[in-house]
Amino acid sequence: MTVHDNPAYPVELLPSASHIYPLEADSFTDTDKTIMHRRSDIGYEECFYNGVIDRLHFRTECSSEIFKHPYNLSLNLLGGQFIADRHAIWRQTKPGNDYWLGGTDINLSDYSACYSQHNTAYPDFYFKVSDLHDKPIKYPRTFNRQSESWPYKAVVTGLRIIDHKSGDKKIKGQVTEDVKGVLKLKHRPTNLNYWHWQLEAATLRKVTVGNKEITILEPLLEKQKSSGWGKKLLSAQREHLLSVIMFQCPDFNTIPKEFYLLPD
Repeated sequence: MTVHDNPAYPVELLPSASHIYPLEADSFTDTDKTIMHRRSDIGYEECFYNGVIDRLHFRTECSSEIFKHPYNLSLNLLGGQFIADRHAIWRQTKPGNDYWLGGTDINLSDYSACYSQHNTAYPDFYFKVSDLHDKPIKYPRTFNRQSESWPYKAVVTGLRIIDHKSGDKKIKGQVTEDVKGVLKLKHRPTNLNYWHWQLEAATLRKVTVGNKEITILEPLLEKQKSSGWGKKLLSAQREHLLSVIMFQCPDFNTIPKEFYLLPD
């Protein structure tokens, strides 16, 4: 791997006070032609047979290595100012890859030690927003050993649920719970990359008590990713990604400036 320290970083990636934060995936008008990019964590020979880059020659057995860190998977939005073959070679370190929370200009000189250029060739992967955002994933979480179907329904007693709007609640008595996995695209710009997004896994829980149904979206937290159910959820996410991955960059829409820049 060749690493160049402190080359000329592409300033078009930097966020500024004139950038809108956050962008919303729900606002994309044509999600089939709105594309997210990710560079592989491993090389071409590990990903493909005989150097042929297509699904037929794709080494599915290396799936756990392609997405080594599936939790809050990093992606880049194409169609704005991020260009895959020009910008994916850059790597950022703290505090350059810390989240940018909007409203401020970034001075590149403050982060001169936080980026480098890696010239080792890694495969590029592409995903339609329509295949990622608000997509259910098969998540076989059960409360009883007899329930194997997805989505499942299980009857439990005294279930504790979390309602992020009204705080922690205790439901007493008999409830029916239907749990699914779901993926969400979230705009998570960093100090050195406005176009950075994350794919975040969550559970969508529908809890019925009598005639009342409560729907709760519960994001997978950092501390939960190594739990039994967290591992299952991330495994389901990886399986879904492999089913929708594209190996060649498709045609994609240009992101209009008014989508990401505040009016003058």
